[in-house]
Amino acid sequence: MITEKVKKTILDNCLIEKGEHIVIGLSGGPDSVCLFHILLQLREEWDIRLYAVHINHGLRPGAADEDQAYVEQLCAAYRVACRIFSFDVGRIAKELGISG
Repeated sequence: MITEKVKKTILDNCLIEKGEHIVIGLSGGPDSVCLFHILLQLREEWDIRLYAVHINHGLRPGAADEDQAYVEQLCAAYRVACRIFSFDVGRIAKELGISG
């Protein structure tokens, strides 16, 4: 049911065309993982190429690394290219004098 709703939204709003390259932000949380699985289902039908990007903000020691590992394993299991970026957002925020 959710797959059909997402597919209809994509089609109704011309969000994805056949043959496109799609980059998905994959946090490892339920929303992005759900979208990832839906796009996997549509990958062959729409001839799309799927790429994942995960950003480890370093804000939740331990948990952030677990999310990253999960995303890496998920992408490997489905043969989806994945780029990981890590930032010490707390340090960056402190250097810039903003909240992080």
